[in-house]
Amino acid sequence: MALGIAAAYRTAPTKDLFVVASTPPLRLLVEERAVGRTRDETIHISQGEWETRTSWTRTFIKDVKPWIKRNHGEINYWVTKLLIGHGEVGVYLFKIKKRETEDCRDCGQRDREGHAVFVSEVGGGSPETGDSNRRVGRGGEPGRDNARKPGEVGEDKQIH
Repeated sequence: MALGIAAAYRTAPTKDLFVVASTPPLRLLVEERAVGRTRDETIHISQGEWETRTSWTRTFIKDVKPWIKRNHGEINYWVTKLLIGHGEVGVYLFKIKKRETEDCRDCGQRDREGHAVFVSEVGGGSPETGDSNRRVGRGGEPGRDNARKPGEVGEDKQIH
């Protein structure tokens, strides 16, 4: 169920997928019905379990309730790739033998979760602060907005 909602790989961590899909874990939903809990009580239990988890997804989603109850944003393949840390990540692709190296194709550093957004020449910034110093399509100096203006011509970098 969560795989379809989040448009994720089947190898993505199940607990992370349920959070990204804005759905309490199936086990908790079954218990909710069996013992007559409210959805808020189920979300509260889910939050308690989430707080003990260490994962890339928890870097972005620290509190489950506002994430589940939000009325904006859309989850798709690309958002899920960022939040789960799977997809076009060199370390992961190397592990499943889809790439010959763990290195980023743009900058040559080890390509780990969030590298393209927070570290690489096409990203840059910090997952802890949510700061992205560089914009896709152009490297630049930290702290500067290097986004290309509409109609501006220049060399784009392809995101792999």
